[in-house]
Amino acid sequence: MVMTTALEVRLEGVMQQAALLQFRDLLGLEKAGRLTDSEDVDFGFRYLQKDDRNWIRLNLSRQDDSHWQVFLRHLTSPPTDKAVDQILGEIHTAATQLGFTVGEVIRRA
Repeated sequence: MVMTTALEVRLEGVMQQAALLQFRDLLGLEKAGRLTDSEDVDFGFRYLQKDDRNWIRLNLSRQDDSHWQVFLRHLTSPPTDKAVDQILGEIHTAATQLGFTVGEVIRRA
């Protein structure tokens, strides 16, 4: 199934294992991927909604060792502006606590 991106946040910084665990905890993400496996790109996910009408999913992806992305995607109906704002706040808080730089933030309608 093809999901549409509602929010993309690019982060800069090297993610060590301890930081990855904390980042996932702060965002409530389920564990995925292994830092030691260079082929792994997805490192955590959380469904904000998952039912017969729609899926809204947050996930953490690695671009390379020092560039990461957090995506908020939906299947049919986009998340509310309030939900996007809340997730963006959570991402900023986690990034700040763990010493990552928030780069580009892309919101799509």
